[in-house]
Amino acid sequence: MQKLNLENSSEKFFESVESQISLLNCIFKATSDWIFVKDKNFRYVLANDSYSKAIDKEITEIIGKDDLDLGFTEELIFGNPEKDIHGFCKDDLAVLAGKSVRNIYSYDVNGNGTLRIIDLQKIPLYDSSGEVFAILGIAKDVTPNTQKKQVSENADSQLKLKIEKIFRENYILKTEIIQFREAEANLLQTHKLMRSLITIIRSSEQRYRSLILASAHLVWTADALGKLQKILSWKGETKRNFTELEGDSWLNIIHPEDRDRLKKSWEKALKTKSFYEQECRIITESNNYCYFLIRAIPIFCDNGDIREWAGTCININERKQVQQQLKQKAQELETALQELQQTQTQLVQNEKMSSLGQLVAGVAHEINNPVNFIYGNLNHANSYAQNLLSLLNLYQQSYPQPTVEIVKEAESIDIDFIVDDLPKLLSSLKIGAQRIRDIVLSLRSFSHIDETQMKEFDIHEAIDTTFIILQHRLKSKHDRPSIKIVRSYDRLPLLECYPGQLNQVFMNIICNALDALEERDRQRTLAQIESEPSYINISTKLKVSDRKASDKVEITITDNGPGIPETVQKHIFEPFYTTKAINKGTGLGMYISHQIITEKHRGSIKCISNLSGGAKFVIEIPLRQIQEE
Repeated sequence: MQKLNLENSSEKFFESVESQISLLNCIFKATSDWIFVKDKNFRYVLANDSYSKAIDKEITEIIGKDDLDLGFTEELIFGNPEKDIHGFCKDDLAVLAGKSVRNIYSYDVNGNGTLRIIDLQKIPLYDSSGEVFAILGIAKDVTPNTQKKQVSENADSQLKLKIEKIFRENYILKTEIIQFREAEANLLQTHKLMRSLITIIRSSEQRYRSLILASAHLVWTADALGKLQKILSWKGETKRNFTELEGDSWLNIIHPEDRDRLKKSWEKALKTKSFYEQECRIITESNNYCYFLIRAIPIFCDNGDIREWAGTCININERKQVQQQLKQKAQELETALQELQQTQTQLVQNEKMSSLGQLVAGVAHEINNPVNFIYGNLNHANSYAQNLLSLLNLYQQSYPQPTVEIVKEAESIDIDFIVDDLPKLLSSLKIGAQRIRDIVLSLRSFSHIDETQMKEFDIHEAIDTTFIILQHRLKSKHDRPSIKIVRSYDRLPLLECYPGQLNQVFMNIICNALDALEERDRQRTLAQIESEPSYINISTKLKVSDRKASDKVEITITDNGPGIPETVQKHIFEPFYTTKAINKGTGLGMYISHQIITEKHRGSIKCISNLSGGAKFVIEIPLRQIQEE
């Protein structure tokens, strides 16, 4: 009897609930206002027909989505203070905090280009414990009814109060239904039915929780073997039918260069039963490839086996474009920084070379005057000495028996030695003076401090000048013989160039060659050096072209040193790169030489070497430079 009464009260209770629900549905369908409900995660859980028609979407497309998924702009969602747009998100947060909000929005509702004025009010919905569990939104298009605004607001307010009351009563009724069903289930259902229900609930919860975590533009599922079996959410990115994508056919819309990588990584995820994430290019409706981020989560059975996969595809093409732009900007900034550093380095080095050139020119000038005086008077001194020696010889012939005093003085000063050595002494002085004159001329030629314009110049003179200046490093020393210089010059016309800068290039290359040869000789015995002496070979030749303006001069500088490793050759012309000890090299010599040859003379310079021995530098310079306008 008690059970019968319980069943009768249950039927009456359900009839009351169904009546309330029917009334609510009638209001939903009858009102022209837009009515919707969002949960705490800002996702739609309820929407009426007026709202779905207004935004041109089916109700099934709205439920479970947020504003961003439905295509509302970020400006409308997050607000824009400059345009006095409050933003949906700020409204929702305020309602979840227990406040009712009302704002006027002006935007293109259904994407046809027409702006509508929307009066949007959001109200918190409370559960039986007094906690806010959802957001009730009521919106009205007030564009054509601005003159009747006050009347409409009063009607809307009354309607909202009624709807809010109905929603609260409905929520209480739903809560009572759940409690009643749980009580009824405890009385009527068996233990086996409860276990079956729990299993179904857990499976459904796990599946949809995974789908929510992986939510994006395209949501899909695959079977345990990774074969595509269902597309749950599709935004028409590729306009492909499901039959074209099911199984492994989805690989056909992937860029050919990405397919193998995606397939291997997918097979690895299937094998390891792990989370899957890859970026790839997918062909779109316009037959262009866009970047997508693919994610997939395995869903397991109770025994640990994979039941299925839930995954998403997110369009990240705009993000990729931004990343590429940022990368390009960073590369441009890095290039500009390098150019600035190179310019600063070149300016510092030019200033140093200018100061050095002035010093060299000044020293050469100061030495040149007294040397010329000495060299010019040596001829007279030699003539005077010859005359005195001739006169002395004539006296000895005319007076073979000199006095005792003359004999003693002659023995004291060793007159015979003086007669024999004086011509040799004067000859040595002349050779030394000539040597000083050559060095002074070489220093003046090397500096060329006042030459800032191109001129025709004998390239052989520049090379010989460099060797004269470096003669002190070439001659023999106590622990090694001299370093040999082998010249092989072709008959060349005058070269149009900057002589001072070319002198600097030859000086840098030959000094580096001498450093390498001296370093190797320090590790060899004198016998080894004499059996295989160090040398530098320099040759020139004219490379004739069909067009005379394209004729080039080739200068090759070769040594038989230890050679240059390939790893060093890759960086040899980079600024500040050096293999020498601290305070023995700046790393600028070869870099500046490369700049002088390639930029100043439109030529080329390359290094050819191997560790089997020797290094070769090949320089090519156009015989005639084309002056830029």
